[in-house]
Amino acid sequence: MGMGYQITDRCAFDYNMYFIDKGQLGLRGPRCCLGKNDYLVFTGAAQTFGRFVHEPFPAQVGRLSQKPFLNLGVSGAGPEFYLKRPSLMTLIAEAEIHIMQTMSGRSVSAGLFECQGNNGVVRFLEGSRKNETMLAADAYHVLRKEYGEDAYLEQVKSVQQRWVELYFELISKTGISTYLIWVSEKNIGENINHSSVLGEFPHFVTKAMIDEVKSVCTGVIDCSFVTSRPQPIVSDINGKIVDVFDRETYPQRPDYTRAFNVYYATPKHHDFIAASILKTLAVDGRY
Repeated sequence: MGMGYQITDRCAFDYNMYFIDKGQLGLRGPRCCLGKNDYLVFTGAAQTFGRFVHEPFPAQVGRLSQKPFLNLGVSGAGPEFYLKRPSLMTLIAEAEIHIMQTMSGRSVSAGLFECQGNNGVVRFLEGSRKNETMLAADAYHVLRKEYGEDAYLEQVKSVQQRWVELYFELISKTGISTYLIWVSEKNIGENINHSSVLGEFPHFVTKAMIDEVKSVCTGVIDCSFVTSRPQPIVSDINGKIVDVFDRETYPQRPDYTRAFNVYYATPKHHDFIAASILKTLAVDGRY
């Protein structure tokens, strides 16, 4: 989860981690003083957490709107990550506004897969790989290769249906004003590409799925962005480019990625996302 990022990235970033649930769950800081119904709450995956970013978009929105905020972004998270944790559901329900990232369809328990931990790892429920666990991205590759194309397509259909159900459940149970944000390098509906197994993030989420969930949201904020990577990972500590992924710990990682962010949203992306959210909140009279 977030602590995994902090451990790996500690040579370059301090994510100001703090813990809730008796130390079981680490969240990205800074920690704000929250009063009931007076803060913004952000849910989502790594993009919301803000890996390799000094000030991720939740912190920017909080600072610029002068509102307390709570960043509940967790690596690999899907909607059931929150639904299975009553303490998080309470924190969401007691906020003024909920800003929820469109999370990946691969991070959903359905069909042949059951999500583990932070939802980024799944367990096979049937077939030759039954009870094996692996990263969700790897599991979908194995599924397609070993179980066949029909099984793969049926699995995608299952998680898509379940994703919509879980989003409806999450929004209805919190009962507060919820904005859905689309954070992707592709426009809504253009991220589906089965030739690459997962397609682009948010994996397997279609325009039709967004249109369904839109009916119970306050609004949808489209934060499609143009790629601006690789991003040199510049240390917050000494201002130098640093090899976060060292050779000893990550021997198989290509050398060109050791000091570069080649996957996560960059600081420029976070600036754009924050501006898009703030514009929407201003137009809607939310601050």
